[in-house]
Amino acid sequence: MPRVNCVGIAIPPKYPQEEVFKKLGYRGLFWPLFKSTGIAAKPLCVPVEKLLESTAQDMHDNYFKFSLSLSEASIADCLHKANLRPEEIDCLIYVSCTGMVCPTPTYWLVDKMGFRKDAKHIPIVGTGCQGALPAMEVAHNYCKVNPKSKVLVVSCEISNAAYFPDNRTDTNLAMANAIFGDGSTTMLVTNVGPGLEMIDFETIVENDYINDIKLPWEDARLKIVLTGRIPYIAAKKAREIALKLLDRNNLKVEDIVQFLVHSGGARILDQFEEVMGLSHDELKYSWETWREVGNLSSSTITMSIMKMIESNTLKQNDKVLLVGLGAGFQACAILTQWVDS
Repeated sequence: MPRVNCVGIAIPPKYPQEEVFKKLGYRGLFWPLFKSTGIAAKPLCVPVEKLLESTAQDMHDNYFKFSLSLSEASIADCLHKANLRPEEIDCLIYVSCTGMVCPTPTYWLVDKMGFRKDAKHIPIVGTGCQGALPAMEVAHNYCKVNPKSKVLVVSCEISNAAYFPDNRTDTNLAMANAIFGDGSTTMLVTNVGPGLEMIDFETIVENDYINDIKLPWEDARLKIVLTGRIPYIAAKKAREIALKLLDRNNLKVEDIVQFLVHSGGARILDQFEEVMGLSHDELKYSWETWREVGNLSSSTITMSIMKMIESNTLKQNDKVLLVGLGAGFQACAILTQWVDS
């Protein structure tokens, strides 16, 4: 059965949250909002002060430049961990929602990194923060049809390309500017070896909330839109999809050793714990990811997967539930279990 064997990451330099706040030029009354996130420092490809000087074209150029460099770095990290060469990869799935490059970055890396000319490239764009989970399902299906294949799922988000610092009075926009950072992760998916085996998948789309979380174009730039309802909507739908998946597989909440929920915000994680009756420890890796890097959009949950795998604490058949939340409003969930070989 297809499983995630390992995860590589690439994180740019981090900037202390207080520095981000000050250099974005927000008034003092907004500092409690930035501070309350609990994020110590955010990874950003572009120095904070340059965000204020960036034109729409600069932001597009930044996405192109840094999506290539961060994707290359996370791919290299993943291949190093798996002891594989680029020419051994059969398919590359690229996930992103914070910018647009055509062709996608993996195409540009074929000659540079040495991928085969006949390797497949599958872009998944515009799916928001939950994008890595549908990409995992695509990788799962590809490996089912091609049992000997090796697939890379590359998630790369340059959130500063969607920064909108111009309006410094909008609380929801300030929250978006306070929590999003940049980064890339790459998962290796195969049918062999130890890893997080994918058992079942579920998706819920609720168009009633489509305007509560989205990335529309405004003044030739992407703008992250979040409303104050998101933590409650997200927790409610995360619970709904989690219970549906568990029920279908004759499992209870207590059968899951770890929940990996998209670290979209501290209130989202708090609310999910409350509605599911979970402890902080049962969302340990989601909380660690949130505190260390904030919200990296589609790269966030894969960073949590990496932390969990590399903790070496999972035992044979331990069940783990992944829950992704994002634009649409869409929730995705994957039931997984650890396999030793």
